[in-house]
Amino acid sequence: MVYNDNGKPLGIRFYSFGSGEEDVEIMDARIIEGGAAGQMECTGGTVMKDGMCVEDCHPECNGCIPKSPGSKLDTECRLCRHFSIRLENGNTRCMAECPPGQKAAANGVTCICEDFSILDDDGHTRCVSTCPVTTHQMAADGVTCERKCNLYAPV
Repeated sequence: MVYNDNGKPLGIRFYSFGSGEEDVEIMDARIIEGGAAGQMECTGGTVMKDGMCVEDCHPECNGCIPKSPGSKLDTECRLCRHFSIRLENGNTRCMAECPPGQKAAANGVTCICEDFSILDDDGHTRCVSTCPVTTHQMAADGVTCERKCNLYAPV
């Protein structure tokens, strides 16, 4: 909760974290020597925007969780503003539009393969225009290529 007291003479801001169901009680408010009323410095990866300290995130992020001070990566977002893709390392990357070969999914926020996807032996998914006929077949979902089962493989 942030409470702005814009009335004279003090113009104080009150901050409270985790008060739960209980009322907030202000125990102390002080004017710091040399500080002008309403003047503040944003710290901890925040910047001043419209008179408030807000997180300084990558432009495609809607809120962020930086892994190091000052970091503004598109993989450190709480939520994506436009689209997201799942990376091979399990992270999510936020982007303004889907990369070539991908399109927006039915949910309108994640990117999926335009044609078909195939799960490689190493566990990574890649986009393909057709299923490899010698090794894969179309899965029941109509968009995934699954490995053919070879019952007569030589031992």
